[in-house]
Amino acid sequence: MSKYNLEFRKECKPNKYEPVSIFEYTVYQNVLTEERYLLTNIHNQTKNIINSTEYEITQFDELGERISKASYIFENLGIEPFIKKNRPKYKIRVSQNCVSIEAKLIRTSSSDKKWFNGEWVGLDSVEEVIEDKQDSNENESLDDSPTLKKSANIILSKTKLRLPFHISLIVIAAFILIFTAYFMIVYPL
Repeated sequence: MSKYNLEFRKECKPNKYEPVSIFEYTVYQNVLTEERYLLTNIHNQTKNIINSTEYEITQFDELGERISKASYIFENLGIEPFIKKNRPKYKIRVSQNCVSIEAKLIRTSSSDKKWFNGEWVGLDSVEEVIEDKQDSNENESLDDSPTLKKSANIILSKTKLRLPFHISLIVIAAFILIFTAYFMIVYPL
């Protein structure tokens, strides 16, 4: 007899603008402890091998009310390019009332690049300090899957300041006006 019962499986609409997406998730319940666990299937939509990802997962009840929201880091993945059926060897504990989830990709990395804030950058342009990393387990059994905990604090440095285009134009126009006014005062016609 299995120690886990399948409660439900749902498909997610993949975000075609993100390099990886959760396209399906499954919730199991432990028969002995009645704890519920979420397992995900990730689709790699890039030509790179994906090593790690971080998702913000929001749990919802049957009325559509938010139960909880937390970030989770999936590491040591090794997801091959353009492969759809990739189940990380992590399980995430979910609420007894959870009937659906929403997953938002925060970051992902391959061996030479990192995707963060909607764009790929080289690994040397973003430094980070991550505590409480989880190890992956090679055994496919649900019992042996490590339970993924909420990700620790992430400290980002060396990020570039990017202003939207219209704000940049306003700043440039203001500088030109100030510069022109200065010269009109100092050198009157």
